[in-house]
Amino acid sequence: MDESSVNETVLGSGASGASLPSEPVSVELDSGDGVGVNRPSLHDPGHSSPQTLSNLNDNGTSTSADVGTGTSTSDETLQVDEDVPVQGSDSAFTSPESVPNASVEDEPAARSATSNSAGHTLKYPGLQSARKRNRQNDSNEAQTGNGWKAHKIQRPHAPPLYVNNKRRNSALDKTVLDTRRTQFPASYYQSNEHPNIRRSDIQTMKYVVTLVENCINAHKSNEGLDSELAILRLRLHQIEFYDFLNDELVTLSHVLQKCGLPAILNNPAVFPWDVRADALALVNNLQMGQFDPDLLRGIVTKRGTNSKNTAFKSHSLDKNYLFKASSDYVGEGRLINGQWWPMQMCTIRDGAHGIPEGGIYGQPKKGAYSIIVSGGGYSDVDDGEIIKYCGTSGQPGQPTAATYRMIESSRSHNPIRVLRSSLVKSKYRPSKGYRYDGLYTITGTEVLDEGTSMYRFTLERCPGQDPIRYEGLAKKPTGTEEYWYEQLRNVIA
Repeated sequence: MDESSVNETVLGSGASGASLPSEPVSVELDSGDGVGVNRPSLHDPGHSSPQTLSNLNDNGTSTSADVGTGTSTSDETLQVDEDVPVQGSDSAFTSPESVPNASVEDEPAARSATSNSAGHTLKYPGLQSARKRNRQNDSNEAQTGNGWKAHKIQRPHAPPLYVNNKRRNSALDKTVLDTRRTQFPASYYQSNEHPNIRRSDIQTMKYVVTLVENCINAHKSNEGLDSELAILRLRLHQIEFYDFLNDELVTLSHVLQKCGLPAILNNPAVFPWDVRADALALVNNLQMGQFDPDLLRGIVTKRGTNSKNTAFKSHSLDKNYLFKASSDYVGEGRLINGQWWPMQMCTIRDGAHGIPEGGIYGQPKKGAYSIIVSGGGYSDVDDGEIIKYCGTSGQPGQPTAATYRMIESSRSHNPIRVLRSSLVKSKYRPSKGYRYDGLYTITGTEVLDEGTSMYRFTLERCPGQDPIRYEGLAKKPTGTEEYWYEQLRNVIA
């Protein structure tokens, strides 16, 4: 059966929700595409993984990350009080307004004291607590009977004494960008109340059970198995983006019963390894109640301008997202070989990697948990099953924290999660975004440059895993994922 007939068969089966393309979708590959955020990691930023989907995050803001914990803080807007008087003005410091902090070294000794309009001598307010200044101003108000507001009106406008240059270009305007393209809001997929379940949606999910039975029967009769598998494979790729799923619908469709998706997992003689992997990913999501098909679920995207009128975009994790997974563990956890994400921030959401910028993530004394192979000007070599991966530049005899995490893993022989970026110069790279390609162990270490303590580590893929999904019918991202990736780019770019 040719590909067009497969698509007509599936799309004509009653699937509802957002329209989906037939797979494979023809998408022009561009290794420069990608999504990312700019946030320096605790370790040397030299080995930061380049941002895929750079068009989505040009001039983005930056946040900070911790190699040990993966916690982050977003940039803040600094508001400077421009009514702070200059030392020596007649009405200086008569109001209880807050003033910028400063140390003794910041100002000359001549500014250590001044007088207000009431004749009281006050020390430089940067050396006083706000409570003490308030008490003094209250006393002045009681003595003069005019109140500090009158003094404020009389005093001339003066520039601030202190401006934090680091935050001079902080954002002046930020708006949350709506990237969702589902028929329901995010709250729908986290609610247990779904009064309007359509019969057509139930039939659409029940059709999966029919496709599974068709494959089993075709295997028994030894006729038409390949064509039946092609229809099932495409349907599994599309279910990931169905925007009408909920717990009640899953129950009514019997898709999690033995005759449904579990039958795929229990019949390796009938279903290829890639079909079983895709079925397992769906089973995991449906069982834990993760029904949201949005690629950026749990991600807050903001757009704005800074004080220089420069546009930027930023991405951060939504604190209210229910399915945030921890990245602080050894091994692959609930990750599936070939699992794909549009941007690095999404790998944090699902517990694959721990920092939004940086190729090495781990914790002290526990080694590296995950790495991202992305090139970035380093002497990395990607041969698929064997990778030569560089640390980051340090000082003579002093490897960086990230490099030392790799050294610790080489001693403990703990497996490391390997993700590939679409920017890596290798045939094994994903066409878009990031892809999880299994567990590797460090089998060799070499020092490329003693002056910068530049190490390069040889990693070998652990045996017994499914092949890397970079080509053929098992290729990830799938055509459906690439289609929705392009839709996302059109919204954010």
